[in-house]
Amino acid sequence: MQTLVRNGFTRRTLVLVLLLAGLATSMTLLLPKNALAICCGWEFDTTYYSDPGKTHEIGYCDTNVSCSGTNDCPGPTSPYFTRSKSCCDSCLP
Repeated sequence: MQTLVRNGFTRRTLVLVLLLAGLATSMTLLLPKNALAICCGWEFDTTYYSDPGKTHEIGYCDTNVSCSGTNDCPGPTSPYFTRSKSCCDSCLP
C-alpha cells in the first residue's frame, strides 16, 4: 500500500477505478445484441374476427411483409380485430 500512496494513489482512488472498470464490463455484457434502434422497419399482423368475443377468425392482413412494402390481406375484414407489430429481421438494400 505504501507504493500506491507514494505514486499518488490512495485506497479510495483504487476502489473507484476498480468500481468503474467493473461497471464498464457489466454494461458491455448486459446490453442487448440486437437493439430495437437498428430495426429497418415494422411488420403489422392483423387478425379479423366475426364477433366481439374474438372466437371465430374470418381473415387476416400482413402489412409490409418481411419489410418488402407488400401486403398480404386475404379474406374479409371486420370491426373486431387484434393487431401486433414486430421488428423486421432483414433489411432491403
